[in-house]
Amino acid sequence: MVFIKLWLKWAFKRSAYQILMGRYLDRIQPQMGRFDRMRVDTIIEQTWQKLEQMLPGAQLDQLKTMGNRQNVFLAVVTRAAYRSFLEAGVEKEYATELISDIAWKVYLSWIPLPRFIARLVTRDPQEQMNFILRIFLRYPFSPPGYQREFWAEPDGYCTYWFRCAPYEYFREHGSSEEIMFFNKTWCTFDWAVAQEMVEGGHYERPHTLSAGDEVCDMKWYGRPA
Repeated sequence: MVFIKLWLKWAFKRSAYQILMGRYLDRIQPQMGRFDRMRVDTIIEQTWQKLEQMLPGAQLDQLKTMGNRQNVFLAVVTRAAYRSFLEAGVEKEYATELISDIAWKVYLSWIPLPRFIARLVTRDPQEQMNFILRIFLRYPFSPPGYQREFWAEPDGYCTYWFRCAPYEYFREHGSSEEIMFFNKTWCTFDWAVAQEMVEGGHYERPHTLSAGDEVCDMKWYGRPA
């Protein structure tokens, strides 16, 4: 887990520089200037300080699998970053957008290897998507932190989620505003993930745990709508 923590911190920091450098500090007031290296360094340093304060509450050592610990650790990082951005004076909606972009680049780095293997295994786009999803269901989205059911249908692959470890962390430790932040960041990645898995891939989710529903009822399609 030590290596994974170091890698995630490195990946998050690298993504932060890529996303933030040169962006406006305030979209409404461009005269406020842009993010420079000193400002980015300050936000990252404050994020790591808050991370250390928040980690004991996450109780990572009680999570049963490495994948569960990895994802909850990243959830703590994003929550710490949100507070750091707000304390730096960044408006909450803009902070949510920036952190979502940063975390997405980290999330995106998990896709190329299973996608490459899937393309070696089969040329069928739906089967490629099913293959990648089965990998992710084993790591990092595995029980007991994630409670889910999954099955293949002729036109797509269904993954129904009744428990989500990062959401459980936010629900237990975050404010209502932070839960909304989680919904607008973590819960928005899957549409883009489907597009990254296979060309023409898409995704639907009528219900969402972080929106107060009892399930995230997802269906993944490997062919264009």
